[in-house]
Amino acid sequence: MSIRTTLTLDDDVFERVKAKAADTQRPFRETVNELLRLALVSRVESDPTFTVEAHPIGLKPGLNFDKPHQLLEELEGGKYR
Repeated sequence: MSIRTTLTLDDDVFERVKAKAADTQRPFRETVNELLRLALVSRVESDPTFTVEAHPIGLKPGLNFDKPHQLLEELEGGKYR
């Protein structure tokens, strides 16, 4: 099933689609549909859902992780700069 609609393309997009259609020797309409399908599929595939699992790393009690410069000074000495 096809639906006829009006689509307003920016000049640069029009030129790129027109060039792609000419390169592949396919009609402009088919090229637009193919490119839209590819964009929709890649958007879904490139947006994966993942979770991060936290693990204890055995931090020393008494270290203040809110002040990284002091933490580095304590752990590395004055050489960290």
